Amino acid sequence: GGARGLVAVFVRSMEMGRVLHALGVVALLEHALGVRLPLLLLDSEHPVCLLDNTILEAYLRQALPTHLERWPAVLVPRLPVDVSSMHFSDMEKINIHAMYGLCRSS
Repeated sequence: GGARGLVAVFVRSMEMGRVLHALGVVALLEHALGVRLPLLLLDSEHPVCLLDNTILEAYLRQALPTHLERWPAVLVPRLPVDVSSMHFSDMEKINIHAMYGLCRSS
């Protein structure tokens, strides 16, 4: 018995900072292991939910701020998020990377 390997990345809430951090973990593991693991929402209020690109695109798109001040606090260190497989415009991708990569201390 016991663990046999990684099967998914779990996030415990849809709080923006946690979702971005989990997406960074997915991207890091894909880069390091060559395998893209699914992202699952696992919380006490919902059954286990696969956060596929359609759900993540809609979530990130509605959360894209118009001002840096409105971007929620995120976990540090920040892991690069790969949105290349999602259907964002070039400007949306730039906004996601710019807003996520910048903080008041930078």
